[in-house]
Amino acid sequence: MVIRPFNIWIEFRVPESEPIFETGNEFAPNEARQKWVDTVCPLTEASGFEGACWSRFRDDPERVALCVRWASREALEAFKESPGYDRYWKGISAFSKPEETELEGRCHPVHYLTGARYPSLLRVPFPHPVDPEKHEKILRLNGFINDNRMLPMPWRRQHQPWQGAPSLVWALSPQMRNGKLMDMAFWFHSWSSPEEEEKYKTTPGKNYSDGFGEVLPRERLDRKLREFGASEWQEEHFQAFKRIPKRFNGEPTNGRFMRNGREIFA
Repeated sequence: MVIRPFNIWIEFRVPESEPIFETGNEFAPNEARQKWVDTVCPLTEASGFEGACWSRFRDDPERVALCVRWASREALEAFKESPGYDRYWKGISAFSKPEETELEGRCHPVHYLTGARYPSLLRVPFPHPVDPEKHEKILRLNGFINDNRMLPMPWRRQHQPWQGAPSLVWALSPQMRNGKLMDMAFWFHSWSSPEEEEKYKTTPGKNYSDGFGEVLPRERLDRKLREFGASEWQEEHFQAFKRIPKRFNGEPTNGRFMRNGREIFA
């Protein structure tokens, strides 16, 4: 059996006044920051934890998205049985009940999101079940990015408004929507800038996969998704994702050190 890394996507609410991005050791300790250090510290010390990042939604900054990568589902389950889990869960539950989604796929969302300057997420529900063959066909749609492989390489490098190919993962369990079971696709995108993204989405372009007619990227994507049974989709934008550090306020930058009687080497 192949054990694949396991990702969790969690959404919850935190007022903008809370310094959730100030837990790293480049920030001096204070009471407000220590609250969030106490929240994420048990997560980073857990066996099987491989990395995490979080961000605020651009259109609703009190909404926070947290993405965590685990070595396996068993590692996550072991963390949930540990004493530190209660501290972690209490912290992210302070202002709202978190919504948690387990993700599977070939990509590594934490790595993708922390490298994205202007990230966005396209959520698409497909009628359950989506078989492996359909998975592959949906993956080749490439999200908002048109099939421009026929364009000269120098032109693509100079003009493309995205940083790289979109990254597709799936919710591990189907979700009930409008009385029907749906498989939810999470399609992450990385844009060069909001202005370049808007210009691209509002400019008709050549659609090489269907012929040479010009069409808006949104229209192309909507038509393609409907061919696979998706009747709706939702796009959301984020501030830049911040990686959750393993060394916190006031801790040494390099080498081993002691934290609460435990030797840390992160």
